[in-house]
Amino acid sequence: MTTYDIQQEWLTLDEVAEVMKQRNVSLLPGDLYRHALHGNLTLSVWFQSPVQLRPLGPQCNPGCQNDDQHKQCTVPLPLSVRRHPCLRHTAWSIWDLPLIGLERLFIQRMLAKALGYHKPPLTDCCHESGIVVCSLSGQHYQLCDRKPLREIALEVARRHDKLPDAFHRVLSRLYNSRFASRNARLNIPFWYLPDHFPQDAVLVLRKSQMDILLKRYQSEKHPRVTTPFAHLFWLACKKNPLLDDNLLAHPYKLTNIFESWAREEGLTVHVNGDTLKRTLERGAP
Repeated sequence: MTTYDIQQEWLTLDEVAEVMKQRNVSLLPGDLYRHALHGNLTLSVWFQSPVQLRPLGPQCNPGCQNDDQHKQCTVPLPLSVRRHPCLRHTAWSIWDLPLIGLERLFIQRMLAKALGYHKPPLTDCCHESGIVVCSLSGQHYQLCDRKPLREIALEVARRHDKLPDAFHRVLSRLYNSRFASRNARLNIPFWYLPDHFPQDAVLVLRKSQMDILLKRYQSEKHPRVTTPFAHLFWLACKKNPLLDDNLLAHPYKLTNIFESWAREEGLTVHVNGDTLKRTLERGAP
């Protein structure tokens, strides 16, 4: 079994599950999707191949469908022939997922797949902003791509069963343009906002988020003890003639005694000194 070094800057979700398993915590990638959607964790994406990103301004938010800010999410690149001057070409890199655009729908579909449910067609995100990623400094970017119009139209039609009005308007302008050949018109490269990640993109978890996850499940190492049980445990120890007040005042000395008693009865019990100390302190009057 591979032991993963938590000093790594990031881990894949399968590696995260393995790390948690090594700490006796059963956690699947589907649980990580759920934590991310509830805001407990921030997932990231590793772009193995270079991608194009455009700064998203003003910053979008999950509720922008209901205000004037929503109208600015598509400006000025739903479909464009010209390269936007602020496009950023990124190489091998890690970006956080704010879950305000179509990346939220992607995570929800991954969760549905993990749970064996139907994938949702829509979700509470800003669809017009496309896929949004975030830098460590907090700047949001839209994922962009450039393909011939023919490929874009086929891709969108395959995914959505029809072309949106934006495509029809662009096609109408092209057919009235100076291009004589239909193929020449359809092969014009356009910048657009894809609705899916590149095939070689990988979901990962940064080390800082891994630390949050470990702290969240750290309490599982210590069994929960109710107050009534703590009172009974303290009373049983107090009335036991083999246990004097000196031993009760130093609960770490009790671990060997309890483990020895367990062996005499054919039981294998590993007693934690911290647990004994907390239980006795909680049960004392």
